Amino acid sequence: MSSDRAPPIVMYERKDSRWLLKDKHTIMLRQWDEIRSIATQMLESGDHSLLVDFDSHLDDITKDWTNQKVNTKIAELSSPANGNI
Repeated sequence: MSSDRAPPIVMYERKDSRWLLKDKHTIMLRQWDEIRSIATQMLESGDHSLLVDFDSHLDDITKDWTNQKVNTKIAELSSPANGNI
């Protein structure tokens, strides 16, 4: 993966009771192109609006913070039937 295609993620790890920035050269995301494609499809279709965080669930307990609808959609988009592996 070239640096211009690297995911925009900053990762930290906990060492000796401190959070340290993880070396960006040791971070590897498998299937980054597939992840980006699925995220793009979900944004374009509006399915990202189904995502519920736990804080929203506390405000309205009818909202499913386990995000089963989102997980199902991701599984559908990543299935071999849709050209993904």
